[in-house]
Amino acid sequence: MEIWKRNLFVLIVLQFFVVGSMSMIVPFLSLYLQELGMHDKHEIQLWSGLIFGINFLSAFIVAPIWGNFADKYGRKLMVLRSSFGMGVVAFLTAFVKTPTQLLLVRFLNGTVSGFIPASISLVALQTPKEKSGYALGLLQSGVVSGVILGPFFSGLLAEMLPFRSLFYITGVILILSSFAAFFLVKEDFVFNKEESLGFFSKSKLIFSKPYLVRLFVVGILLQIAVAGPIAQMSILVNDMDVPGGYVAFFTGLVLSLPGFSNLFFAPLLGRLGDKYGTLKIFIFSIIGV
Repeated sequence: MEIWKRNLFVLIVLQFFVVGSMSMIVPFLSLYLQELGMHDKHEIQLWSGLIFGINFLSAFIVAPIWGNFADKYGRKLMVLRSSFGMGVVAFLTAFVKTPTQLLLVRFLNGTVSGFIPASISLVALQTPKEKSGYALGLLQSGVVSGVILGPFFSGLLAEMLPFRSLFYITGVILILSSFAAFFLVKEDFVFNKEESLGFFSKSKLIFSKPYLVRLFVVGILLQIAVAGPIAQMSILVNDMDVPGGYVAFFTGLVLSLPGFSNLFFAPLLGRLGDKYGTLKIFIFSIIGV
């Protein structure tokens, strides 16, 4: 099998496990706050938003730095760094005693994250141009599968096990994924110093391109619209008349359902992007969201 195909299929599977394991944690942070002794509803809502958002804030701060490292040392190293780092942080999360400690651990998680961008970059650079849309669409199906099944299975487990057990399980999955990537993903990376730009030169180049700036803004707005309600979902479900009181299970089920259609349509949209143009499919998808 060609290297790019092998890397693609390996990273699809690893994306599934990494995203699925991380999706096991996020929807239940508000319930975990209650386990840490917080019971005021408004306080839980506030801290849920802070804990959920600070992960993305720290990721936003360090993402350009990790991207610069990827250009210098290769994308595979970033895949390994991220999966192993998040695995360690998941274990640390199981030992927190206060909401403040949970906030700090989630901040740390954001600083070591970046598995998905590194995987996408690795696949995009190695895949033949005429196959890139299909490959990236297929890679996205691994992400969506994890988003679907992660909350669903964690909802089941949360009804049978303590919430802390979810962090142990997540840590094991992430660390095993890093070992799988180390042995199975291949990258022939050669750093070309003459063609390389410095961090600030890259930033200046990016922001000098109006279409990249617009894409950046659209990405932020999409994340606010799609990811914003996730942290509050368990609180919303808890306010409803949940059969049997299975709040964790129904929270996971609700967050899993939107991904099913995405799972089936991501490869199709990739093929359509190769045929009709990525921009047209991108705009169509945004309208759908």
